[in-house]
Amino acid sequence: MTTISSVGNSAALAILRSGSRAGVSAVDFLLSSVFKASSDAVAAAIFNAIAGNSDFQKEFLDSYDAAMKRGATLGGIHPDNAKHIALADLIIKHRQSFPPEEFTIHTDLPDGASITTTIPSVAAMKGEIFKEQIAEKQAAFDAEIAAAKVSPDPAAVKLNALSQVVKVLVLDGAEPVSALLENSQPKPDELAKPFAA
Repeated sequence: MTTISSVGNSAALAILRSGSRAGVSAVDFLLSSVFKASSDAVAAAIFNAIAGNSDFQKEFLDSYDAAMKRGATLGGIHPDNAKHIALADLIIKHRQSFPPEEFTIHTDLPDGASITTTIPSVAAMKGEIFKEQIAEKQAAFDAEIAAAKVSPDPAAVKLNALSQVVKVLVLDGAEPVSALLENSQPKPDELAKPFAA
């Protein structure tokens, strides 16, 4: 769950509305004074997981860019807010690489505003992922059953049968074009005969 404190956020919206990646780093954000986790141990575990993984750092930047673009369509977003969103997205996406217990991440924004996100435990997320997988499989099964129960359109069946007949009679039984051309060319001795009227 994410909560945002809106104290004086008009100044936060006015500051740094640029989507530029210059100076944006997951490691720098985690070491900044605006970022906090529910404990120092959790903060250190998050830092260690991200600092040692260049793929995570790239995903953080991509997610940051996406958050800045979404924020721009809504009138602007503070870069620290976008970094917080990018970090939460990264942790959720790669939940197994971070502390297994439920924890929070918190970012202070200008003018006393802040954003806090609760990251569910690995066990809770496994349960949610399992529920989603079961729901997807059930929906696919229901769609197959519904499709099997639908009676075919008689006109479509008739058209399909006719197209099969045409294919068999005309196309499958026909001689190849090269054979037709060979058989249709006059032989040299036929060319020498005078034309009979």
